[in-house]
Amino acid sequence: MAEYVQRHWRPWAAWFVGYLLAVYLEVAMLYIMASTLYGLWRNTSTTSAPVTDASAGAGFASASHGAAGQRPLSAYSVFNPGLKKLDGTLDAERIDRELRGWRQ
Repeated sequence: MAEYVQRHWRPWAAWFVGYLLAVYLEVAMLYIMASTLYGLWRNTSTTSAPVTDASAGAGFASASHGAAGQRPLSAYSVFNPGLKKLDGTLDAERIDRELRGWRQ
């Protein structure tokens, strides 16, 4: 935690100063909404790093683990290259296969 604070205190301080200015100018809500949208845009991965499902199914904490240059697959298959699903994903096609298999 201390390392994070040492590395990232300047952007947080700049954001807070901007927030105080926005409060003074009475546009604080707009500033917060714009900051939120920027944060979402900035933290959305757009890299072409190789994708791996090595950490899939291991839980949220494993999202940062893995080999350098690799990122885990998203739980939402629409964000994965080739719409690749995680192993064990429950969807309508799987349920249909299982139910039809049980009737045979």
